Amino acid sequence: MHMGSSSLRFFRSNAKRFASVRSKEQLAQELDTSKYTLELLAVSPPYRSFKIPKKDGTWRTIEEPEEDLKEVLNLLAFHLQTVYFFIKPPCAYGYILSHRSDPDKRNIVTNAHRHIQAHTLLNVDMRDFFHQCDEAELVSVLRPHFPEMEQDCLELIANLTTYHNRLPMGSPSSPVLSNYAAFRLDHAMLAWSQERNIVFTRYVDDMTFSSRTVLPVEYVKQLEEACAKFGFPLNPAKTKYYGPEDEKYVTGLMLTKEEVVLPGKYFSYLQNDLDRFAALYPVFSCLSDDRSSAWVRHFEQGLTGRINHIGAVYGRSSATFRHYQKKLQAAKRPVAEEIYMNWLDLPYEI
Repeated sequence: MHMGSSSLRFFRSNAKRFASVRSKEQLAQELDTSKYTLELLAVSPPYRSFKIPKKDGTWRTIEEPEEDLKEVLNLLAFHLQTVYFFIKPPCAYGYILSHRSDPDKRNIVTNAHRHIQAHTLLNVDMRDFFHQCDEAELVSVLRPHFPEMEQDCLELIANLTTYHNRLPMGSPSSPVLSNYAAFRLDHAMLAWSQERNIVFTRYVDDMTFSSRTVLPVEYVKQLEEACAKFGFPLNPAKTKYYGPEDEKYVTGLMLTKEEVVLPGKYFSYLQNDLDRFAALYPVFSCLSDDRSSAWVRHFEQGLTGRINHIGAVYGRSSATFRHYQKKLQAAKRPVAEEIYMNWLDLPYEI
């Protein structure tokens, strides 16, 4: 999330004010609502659940708060983000605010940049990252950063932001709270890495370790034990080790000797889906049912997100980004008038 160059002062003043919140009444004031409303929402937080497909063919459950709760959680997430901005560990790169003049922007691209020219590289993935933090743990991880906040106020935040006693995937407050939950782990992994002259970064649930020399394979076992100690078990199936001669990838981005790029298959898959969208768009646009409209909207949103990712990697002024933007616009060409036909125009004999 990027904001104007003057926003650093705003971040600081907002963080100072929110960190001084003590009571439920003060929390409600910061969230532009009433204490009664917060307590009512916290009794049984309203969510809707649905599933989306994952790359491996399985399904991911999304738990999205209903509108009233989402509005509260969006504002809460921003306040928590401004506090985290000033305490973020050097290794954390996901879900972090930045401003235009920020010399230390944290995002998926700058995360990968930290590992350019690595001799060896190790990627490990934390299993069910959001779901490892329950209500009690959330109160515990927030306490050091909000020492003035009363216990019942911290518990109210935990009740508002958890669903089925865990951080839900699909809530606007879960990303920043996952950073708070990983705060102690981040510092432990930083200390471990610095002792071994290793570069370490974490982008959400993806941890990357790289070195200009060899990374011993026994480090994987040490990392598994360390992460488990902090309540974040690893997913061994996603552990990847890259040797000196291997092409190296960090969160889907390929590292060259001097820059971070997207692999060729990213563009191949995107082009295939653009062609599919262009072929089906005229047909589905003629259908007025909700299911068809939802399909078009969902497909277009997915393509837009993937094209924006190109802009994040290569820049929004790059020829590559503009090329795929135009491709998407061309795919949404106006439907020819002859496609629209009244049933009375059809011949009786077909």
